[in-house]
Order: sequence, then C-alpha cells, then structure tokens
Amino acid sequence: WNVTGRSFIGLHKLLDKLAEELDEAIDTAAERQRALGFLTHGTARHVAKTSKLGQLSAERHSIEEIVTHLCELYGEASRAAQSAAKICEEDEDV
Repeated sequence: WNVTGRSFIGLHKLLDKLAEELDEAIDTAAERQRALGFLTHGTARHVAKTSKLGQLSAERHSIEEIVTHLCELYGEASRAAQSAAKICEEDEDV
C-alpha cells in the first residue's frame, strides 16, 4: 500500500494476481503436509516469526523498488522449492 508512482494501479493488479497464485500454491502444500500426517502452521503470526524472507520497511517505495524486491523474494522461494523437490524425489514422494 505504500507504493508510489504512475503505474500504481497496474502494479496493484499484478500484486493481487500474485497473491492469488501464491494462495493456491500454499493451500496445495498445506494439504500435502496434512496428508502426510504433519501439522501445518499457517497463521500470520507463525509465518511472520519463522519466515526467512526479508521484507521492506513500512515506508513509501517506488515501483522499481517493489518489483526488484519481489524478484529477489521469488528467487529465494524458487531456490527453496527446488531444494524441497530434490528431497521429495530422494524420498520418492512425487
């Protein structure tokens, strides 16, 4: 919400779409965890406490700053997912 710039509306729509897609992926992962007998810890408090992803300060940020930050976060998440996928393959859980 603290984004500034002429393309704010376009970025806002993109962020909504990304959030929707992430919600689906998170739901799928949580369902798989439960199917394997694990508890899922999906409260906002738990996620904020345990997340290794950095966050921007609650100040105004340019669109370029937001997009750069998102690219970095998606890169980190992608690398973590690839690592988890390797573990699943090794355990023949695909």
